[in-house]
Amino acid sequence: MIKAIRDFTIMDLKEYYPSIWAWSGLLIATVMSVLVYWYTSLAFAPVISQMSGGQTMSYFVFIILGELALMIPVLLMEAPTQVVKQAVSSGAMTTLLQLPCPTSTPLITWSLAKVPTELLRIFLNFILIFALFGAVIKASAILNIYLLAIVSAPIFLGLGLIASSFIVAFGRGEKILSFIVTSLSLFSGIYFPVGVLPHNLQEVVKSSSPLYWILEKARGETFLSVSEFLAVILLGALLVAIGVFALRLSFGRHQKTGATWILRY
Repeated sequence: MIKAIRDFTIMDLKEYYPSIWAWSGLLIATVMSVLVYWYTSLAFAPVISQMSGGQTMSYFVFIILGELALMIPVLLMEAPTQVVKQAVSSGAMTTLLQLPCPTSTPLITWSLAKVPTELLRIFLNFILIFALFGAVIKASAILNIYLLAIVSAPIFLGLGLIASSFIVAFGRGEKILSFIVTSLSLFSGIYFPVGVLPHNLQEVVKSSSPLYWILEKARGETFLSVSEFLAVILLGALLVAIGVFALRLSFGRHQKTGATWILRY
């Protein structure tokens, strides 16, 4: 599986970054996004601090840690659907359906193959932040984000597989998925403390959003306890199993109906 992930990663890198100009574009875009976060934090820090009852962490660091901590979770929630779409548009889906292994296996492998590139982007962000603003982020926070990304990956991959099973079954829903993921990120506090939300909505977010939990751990710079680690592993295994089962049902339904592969929106 490691070899397959490596091959898929190389394929994606060649597709998205085929030349030095593409890599230069990534570097420029990353610099611009970091600068936008910096100037945005200067403008909104006083207001956010007042609305949330006092924000002790630098608002710039707050935004950066939130953005980087959610890169892998958001990627994994959307990757299975993107992979299905890529497979359909390239004609590879017919081949995948004829493989002796379950169709979900290459889709999971292809989805996980997108993670190394995202980890590289996270590292690039940290390097640029250090170069432009100095050591505003502790090394422990950087390590914590990487550990959270790795340990929690099965949870968000499982959620992504479940979402993609609906899209495979009905041939639509990608934009709805993107809207849900974006909204969940915002309400979970990627750009502002959840303290600015109405009290009832705060309680819903705190009790139900896995993204909120990731953000709290990343910004608190606290490593997982043994009990938390075991709970995350068990939940991840359960969600992946549910996702694989749901995908199997969706592909089975699609093959029985003999419908044409059309993913609309």
